[in-house]
Amino acid sequence: MLQTLSIKNVALITKLNIEFGKGLNILLGETGAGKSIIFDALNFVLGSKVDKTLVRNGEDEMRVDAFFSNLSQTTLKNIQELGIEDDEICITRSFNIEGKSTIKVNGMPFTQSMLRQLGHLLLDSYSQHESVELLKSKNHLLMLDRYCGNEISTLKEEVSQKYKQHNELLNKIKYLGGNDFERERKKSILEYQIKEIEDAKLKIGEEEELADQLRLFSSAEKIFEAVSLCEELLCNGNSSCIRELQQSSNALSNLSFEQIEDCKQRLDSARYEIEDVCDTLSSIKDSSSFDEREFERIDKRHDLIKDITKKYGGTIDKALQFLEKAKEELFELEDSEELLTKLNIEENNCYKQLEDLSNKLSTKRKEQAVILEQRILEQLKELGMKSSQFEVKFNKLSTPTSNGIDDVEFVFSANKGQDVKSLSKTASGGEL
Repeated sequence: MLQTLSIKNVALITKLNIEFGKGLNILLGETGAGKSIIFDALNFVLGSKVDKTLVRNGEDEMRVDAFFSNLSQTTLKNIQELGIEDDEICITRSFNIEGKSTIKVNGMPFTQSMLRQLGHLLLDSYSQHESVELLKSKNHLLMLDRYCGNEISTLKEEVSQKYKQHNELLNKIKYLGGNDFERERKKSILEYQIKEIEDAKLKIGEEEELADQLRLFSSAEKIFEAVSLCEELLCNGNSSCIRELQQSSNALSNLSFEQIEDCKQRLDSARYEIEDVCDTLSSIKDSSSFDEREFERIDKRHDLIKDITKKYGGTIDKALQFLEKAKEELFELEDSEELLTKLNIEENNCYKQLEDLSNKLSTKRKEQAVILEQRILEQLKELGMKSSQFEVKFNKLSTPTSNGIDDVEFVFSANKGQDVKSLSKTASGGEL
């Protein structure tokens, strides 16, 4: 059951906490007091669509929390399919004026579609104008199937899958059954694509390897340039640091003063240290030599792979998958006449299977529809509508759809002697 509902910054409501008790709970208030807002907040926290107008004027964000406890065993079993193992549910949903929504269920992030599924399992909601949905005959098949539940769920899935399979066969036949010019055009495109990918000689993981090599080359070039400049300043040329230190030491060599001798030794030590640095820099430069031709080869190869993958899937793996599929399509086009014969046979068999499954689904629906009619009539009599009639009217479609071959409409008559007609033509607001 819904135990608590906390509302913050929703329309007129600044902050409101509602504790629900067992049994009947009634909210009373004058028109405009905010009763409907409470239901808007409840629908919001259970996954309904929302817009910025629901956020309280002057506030940046609204938030609603709902806490459910004492869940039935059926509900607990159903919510496990959504990855919820707890026997209590705390839902938190916020929405800001920028249109961003955040949803958490027991502290875990949830999507809006997942929240709607959970909401249907936790609470049934009936609003003032909800019966208008009954007036739309396109909803009646869905309502009947929801009533049938597990009785038809497996069959419905089989019909849907078979319908999808049949459509795929029809598309394949259409693809192969074009005129000679169209087939040749498709073959030319496929041949070009196959050649382009095969000529590239793609290998899984090659793009990453090339990118790593390019990064190394880029570093090598920078290292080479920096070391060469440093080596020139310190070690080479007429104005190198070593040459200047040598000349400075020589200038002091004929003087025998103690302090000057100390300076000369320090100059010599600095020269020896820098000479050692020069040897190290020379070694670094030799180990990080930059081969411009190799760099250009790798860079060109990397660009080629990027162009190919961009055209055929985004990665080498997907480009190779595209290649295999293109080869299959080309083979089918070259062998189209024989393949078309096979596909037509397969399509006929698939259509017969779709018809058989649709007929079985229709039979099951009709069985359940009789029970639904009886149960609704029983409840209408309890409401004093003893002369009313209610029927589930079936019309067979010319060709099966993903929902089978049934077009369903609920028809009704409230008065004795009056023929049943569409709900939109006969039912009053109260009867709906």
